[in-house]
Amino acid sequence: MNKNISMKANYLVGLFVLFIITACSRTDAEEAKKVERDVFAIHDSVMPKMGALLAKRKQVVSYMDSVKNKQMFDSLQQVVALFDKADKDMMHWMHTYKSPNYKSDTALVYLQRELIAIKKVADQIYFLIGKKP
Repeated sequence: MNKNISMKANYLVGLFVLFIITACSRTDAEEAKKVERDVFAIHDSVMPKMGALLAKRKQVVSYMDSVKNKQMFDSLQQVVALFDKADKDMMHWMHTYKSPNYKSDTALVYLQRELIAIKKVADQIYFLIGKKP
């Protein structure tokens, strides 16, 4: 009889541990999904601004044609390089982003890094087009 009670106790402890592990995993997965929604909210808000970014770049390049001062021309080239970098960074982010396996231990950390990365890209774009998010 004691052996039966001991087996039942071990079984219950095992179920409890499994429940705790599953509950923690669900919490991490839910948090990861929330962070991913935040990532795409930022992406989706800044992506329509890419047209404005390229239009501003085009204005600067057009203005460069009439600039005679070398210092001013060089400064404008640096501004164009910033526009190009913002565009390149957005394209790079979109091509390298991979939706994670939410059951993975690393999903939340990965998505937190992606959130930082897309915020950085968004900040560049909003700065260059002169708008606040």
